[in-house]
Amino acid sequence: MDSVTVTATRSDRPITEIPQAINTIKRDQFTDHQLGVTLDEFGRNLPGVFFQNQFNFTQDLRIAIRGFGARSPFGVRGIQMRVDDIPQTLPDGQTQLDAIDPAMIERMEVLRGPSASLYGNASGGMIHITTRNPQHAFEVSPRLVFGQYGLVKSELYAGGRTENFNYGLFGSYLQQAGWRDHSRMENLFSQVKINFKTGSDSDWMVLLHKFYSPDSKDPGALTLAESRANPKQASANNQLFNASESINQEQFAVRYRRNVAPGQLITITTHTLHRDFQNLLPFTNGGQVEFSRWVGGAMLQYSSDHTLWQRPNRLLAGIDYGIQNDDRQRYNNHFGERGLLNLNQIERVQNIGPFLRNEWRIFDRLDFVVGGRWDWLHYQVKDTFLTDNNQSGSRTLSQGSGTAGLVYHLGDAHQLYTHVATIFEAPTTTELINNPAGKGGFNP
Repeated sequence: MDSVTVTATRSDRPITEIPQAINTIKRDQFTDHQLGVTLDEFGRNLPGVFFQNQFNFTQDLRIAIRGFGARSPFGVRGIQMRVDDIPQTLPDGQTQLDAIDPAMIERMEVLRGPSASLYGNASGGMIHITTRNPQHAFEVSPRLVFGQYGLVKSELYAGGRTENFNYGLFGSYLQQAGWRDHSRMENLFSQVKINFKTGSDSDWMVLLHKFYSPDSKDPGALTLAESRANPKQASANNQLFNASESINQEQFAVRYRRNVAPGQLITITTHTLHRDFQNLLPFTNGGQVEFSRWVGGAMLQYSSDHTLWQRPNRLLAGIDYGIQNDDRQRYNNHFGERGLLNLNQIERVQNIGPFLRNEWRIFDRLDFVVGGRWDWLHYQVKDTFLTDNNQSGSRTLSQGSGTAGLVYHLGDAHQLYTHVATIFEAPTTTELINNPAGKGGFNP
């Protein structure tokens, strides 16, 4: 069988030399028989990985890895996610999956267990996705899926490659009426991915994607009696208040890699994301939420393959920086119509995290891995709704993380490993603004 190389540990490494539980799932013919609608289609059979809420596109898919992420009321937290080395997890630890089209996945790596020494906040597990790259000089791959309850998924992938250049263009449209009442949704997704070499020792990747979901309905939860009477019905309040959401998102990223010397690689990555979000909740007071989010970041990473005391050694060092800026408003929800403004504030989170990892072959059959990271997070709220006094404020949190592990090679295909690591979770902005006093600012 072909050897398996993984990148979820921030560098190309044979899976047999990593003292952690990692699964690699590659795109195959079976993938083309899936709907191409939700991310769980790639990872349903992974041990320790749990998917929930696949068919409520307003609440988003929930993922738990060995329990991390299980306490999230909606969406993903406690787990890091990257697509083509670009972070999808925000500096405060939240991850949105709606802008990841499963039809674009070439392979997915799932690291099960704490990895904060590599990724910092909310690293109870790691999902790293690589999107499709063209395999031929030119290729076109259309796909159309029909299903019950108004399901239509149309896709078109086109790409090509030469010795020093390749490109991939992808677009998709998804809609469904839904099995339950008040669960209609539709979205459009597009992506451009370009890779090119500027020399024998350097290359670039440019990535641009666009996601648009004009209106997704939320049917809400039912009581046991309501479910037994009619499981297809929507919650009465969700229909009364027109519970739904609208999303418009763009992301742009550039990655540059260069071999500065034999065995030494420097990687520089920059990325930015803009997300406009509107959400109608099934209650009056503050029941309409909207924000304009800007996210930016930069990563610098250095890896060196050399010998340490005449034994193979890999050193990995770098620093991550991320900033998140949410301009958030809340209005009263009068049965789907906008009411009075009752919250207006700017929430900002910054994160800086230097890290170091060393992978050393101590003996012919024994590998030793050790790593550490220090994270600094700064939260700031600027209250611009002053009728209930000024709720502005700031907080700074910091945390160190460490890992150590051993791999003993019984043979070429069998290993024993042991691993110890730490993880931390900082509050998300959603938690920080959940003020019991009903005001803006921080939850004390």
